[in-house]
Amino acid sequence: GGPPITKADLFSMGLTGGSGSAARRQALLKRLELPEHLTTGGMLEALNLLYDRESLCRLLEEEQI
Repeated sequence: GGPPITKADLFSMGLTGGSGSAARRQALLKRLELPEHLTTGGMLEALNLLYDRESLCRLLEEEQI
């Protein structure tokens, strides 16, 4: 893997802090079969176990999340 995913990455990917970010987060968590009520920190931890920044970007693109 590459560099770890950060909270700033989640923001720039539209997963936090923006209009529609909650819906995108829900869609991502559902797609990854993760609990829907994970905190941002919990989601970040899980994402870093599963992906690096590049592969997460690719997933979001491919799944149109």
